[in-house]
Amino acid sequence: MMRETLTALANSCRMSGFILLLALSLCLLVSGARAQDLPEATTKELMEVFGWVIGKERALEIGFTDEELQQLVNGMVRAAQGKPAPENLGDLVPQLEAMLADRLEKHQATQENNNQEAALAYRAIGHKFLEEIATTTGVSKTESGLYYQILEEGIGRHPSGNDI
Repeated sequence: MMRETLTALANSCRMSGFILLLALSLCLLVSGARAQDLPEATTKELMEVFGWVIGKERALEIGFTDEELQQLVNGMVRAAQGKPAPENLGDLVPQLEAMLADRLEKHQATQENNNQEAALAYRAIGHKFLEEIATTTGVSKTESGLYYQILEEGIGRHPSGNDI
């Protein structure tokens, strides 16, 4: 159960990889779980998690194609195997930074557009609900715009504005 909870948290999380690992570690500490108490993970699982953490930490969710992701992995493999850096690394780094900044800007603009579209859709749903509730029998509206319906009339003292 702990593993499923942590997996769900990890899948829905938008934190940097380091902060995510810190949060997951704190969850384990609070729950009292220790590494030896958890089911044994395979090397494949651990390496995939490591890759995921690197991807999250480096904000790789900015619209890379499958081919570009494979090229990224190829570069990581070269570095992990101790192969030398490209000879023109100094020339390529500024271009890489510019490309990543451009991708990030475009990704953020797309996200903002998606957020605005979602907000408009939710606003329309809210307006429709208010229109429907306003025509429901027994529903009243206060001056401030609050809709309410008395389901069962109470007896005794009623609250007033001074009861706060």
